[in-house]
Amino acid sequence: EIRQVDMRGNEVVIGSVAFSGNGNAVSTQFAIRRVTSPFVGSTTMQLALPSRLAGQDYRVALYDNAGRLVRSVASGKVAGGSLDVSIDGSNLRAGVYHVLVTAGSERLNSKLIKI
Repeated sequence: EIRQVDMRGNEVVIGSVAFSGNGNAVSTQFAIRRVTSPFVGSTTMQLALPSRLAGQDYRVALYDNAGRLVRSVASGKVAGGSLDVSIDGSNLRAGVYHVLVTAGSERLNSKLIKI
């Protein structure tokens, strides 16, 4: 299981992991595995993109706390596996932002705090 822990220490199961024949972990869930928040300057988000989404378009977009699009961070075709997405916040004001990740018809979001 992949568990996410919020700032209050509450755990939530957000996915699971299977292992391929060569021993490498393969996610079976579309998930945000890791993101550093709060951040200064830039941060990296790791996404789990299962093979069932292969060939689908993905997009990572950054929104401000009012829901306005700040910028498109990354886009392309899902190949399956994991994807590291760098978010450059050097030109962003301090505050709360939201990252929306879409792949095919699936959506994920995560809150980021820029300090």
